[in-house]
Amino acid sequence: MDVVTTGTFGPMCSSGMFLNLGHSKPRIKDRRGVCCLNDVPCYTGLAAVDVYIGATALPEEDPRNQVYPGEFKYGGGHVIEDFVGGRT
Repeated sequence: MDVVTTGTFGPMCSSGMFLNLGHSKPRIKDRRGVCCLNDVPCYTGLAAVDVYIGATALPEEDPRNQVYPGEFKYGGGHVIEDFVGGRT
C-alpha cells in the first residue's frame, strides 16, 4: 500500500482515484489507454474495467498555464470531489 500525505490537504501530483466500472454488455475494452470522465482524461491501461483519474489531470481544452497564472477551472480533483459528493 502506498500512502501519500500532505500538509496542504490539497490535490497533489500523485493524488488520484481508481474506479472499477464493471463490465458492460457487450463487453468493451479501450485499448488506447485513455477515457474521459466529465471531459477529464483518465488512464485505462490497468485491467479490463479499471480506470485511474489523477487529481491534477486537466481537460485537453484547458489553457493550463499558457496565460499566467492559468485558470484550471475543472480537473481531476473536481471529478473526484463530485464523485465523493454523489454528483453526476
